[in-house]
Amino acid sequence: MKSITKSCAMILAFTISVASCGGNSDKKIHIQGLLLNKTKITLEKGTSETLTATISPIGAAKNALVWKTNNEHIVAVSSTGEVSALKNGQAVVTVSDETEKVYASCDVNVITTVIGVLVNAEVMLAVGEKQRLTATVLPEDATNTNVIWQSSNENIVEVSAEGTVLGKAPGEATVTVTTIDQKKQAKCRIVVKSASTIEYHPFDEPKHW
Repeated sequence: MKSITKSCAMILAFTISVASCGGNSDKKIHIQGLLLNKTKITLEKGTSETLTATISPIGAAKNALVWKTNNEHIVAVSSTGEVSALKNGQAVVTVSDETEKVYASCDVNVITTVIGVLVNAEVMLAVGEKQRLTATVLPEDATNTNVIWQSSNENIVEVSAEGTVLGKAPGEATVTVTTIDQKKQAKCRIVVKSASTIEYHPFDEPKHW
């Protein structure tokens, strides 16, 4: 009888031990560290890029990751880390564990590239006359709208950094505007003519009565 009781006790102890081991194997491994493959990215408006998060320790649940953006008007981010550029500007994308105590972040800069530039087709000037040219950088929301102005003949036409042309001598010259971004160009033909002669008519001498 004692032998049977002892055997039952051993079987019960073994069963408890197996159950205990099985419970430990199902225990959730919490994320202790996060690392993104990039900490800074620049995206063209309308494009997207997927960030990759490396977690530690090995075996921690990836489905516990939470992706967020601090500016939903600039960028959107999916549950898989895909970042979509919506509007020019800067935003920060963050990935964290469920507690948000362990996290990593990436700075996102959204830009719009220049595709072209427009300028006056032709301008007529008199010697000594000035006129401001207007450069329109395309698209309207291009990030970098800075341009450089240049005259093909500064003896005839001088152009300032702001695009103001000055007729210096009779003749023709071409003023070229070039965008800093993408080096897009447009040209304006400038025709300079001699200043018109202004006739002077003196007042009649006052009469003495």
